[in-house]
Amino acid sequence: MNFESKSEKAMILGIESLENWEILSLLFGFNEKKSKRLMGDQRKWIALNPDNLDINSKQRVKIEALLEIHRRFGTENYKRDVQLCSTRTSRDYAKNLLESKFIEELYVIGLDQQNNLMATKKFKGTVGETVIPLRELVKFAICSNAANIIIAHNHPGGSLNPSRRDIEMTNATKKALSLHSIGIYDHIIVNFYGDTFSFAENGLI
Repeated sequence: MNFESKSEKAMILGIESLENWEILSLLFGFNEKKSKRLMGDQRKWIALNPDNLDINSKQRVKIEALLEIHRRFGTENYKRDVQLCSTRTSRDYAKNLLESKFIEELYVIGLDQQNNLMATKKFKGTVGETVIPLRELVKFAICSNAANIIIAHNHPGGSLNPSRRDIEMTNATKKALSLHSIGIYDHIIVNFYGDTFSFAENGLI
């Protein structure tokens, strides 16, 4: 069946009938050739990196807005008192916070005795670029009445291997928190594509 436009196809067959390049064309008015070239061999839609696309500043902002909506919808599924009681659920939460980020960020997630989600905070310091504000991290854990925390940060470059600094920071945090009877449940690394590495699962905590 032939359609006059992507909008017509979406209205008749549903938005889910559109291929990724067709959605890109619908949103930005690109022709088929440019839409397919921009999508390239991306592993998934969320992996679109505006830095690598031949687009203007307004189009870049629109794509970044779409990526932010994706992240917000993901994290809204995790409300207070949701249990992060397994590596899988912890990975999923960290992935929703950090997938497709282009710069390195670090989050600390506070949990109660039953590993219910209590609070999440993004810290300005990153593992790879600056010194993590350990005093602020400990203060957050205490003020949120956390029994345990999860550290989550990303490697935008794609590698999941923990660096020496990652390991040293984790050990220093564990030692500082132990003075307040607070534990580290896990430290999770997330790469640009949403793949994850768990310190706990790999015996590093």
